[in-house]
Amino acid sequence: MRSRARRSAVLLVEPISNTKLSDARRWLRQLIGQEDFACELVLTELITNAVAHGDGSHIRVHATFALDVLDVEVVNSVRELPELSSSRIVAPSPDPYRGRGLQLIRRLAEIDWESANGRISVRAHVPIVA
Repeated sequence: MRSRARRSAVLLVEPISNTKLSDARRWLRQLIGQEDFACELVLTELITNAVAHGDGSHIRVHATFALDVLDVEVVNSVRELPELSSSRIVAPSPDPYRGRGLQLIRRLAEIDWESANGRISVRAHVPIVA
């Protein structure tokens, strides 16, 4: 049985590449003390979005686990701040091959975001099923 103690960790993904996703999943498993598909999917989708839409400098991931809930925040620099609206999160991209990641995340977690000063921060609150 996992400990219910609050645990927190920060991961810097530098240089940015999707090949770092397996390292991020391992890091998350160590933090929460088990494999959890929903948490891993949310984390990798947030990092993938940061890679796809970021400026290529770095990504900071902060995760806190307590009482069977994972809170994860992914922060990255962007060349141009995107227009983020709840309709963009709800509606799929017209591209048939891309643009479904945030929809997946919303099925698994509560999310919010903010953008300012050339940075975007996306936070997800993911319940962990024992």
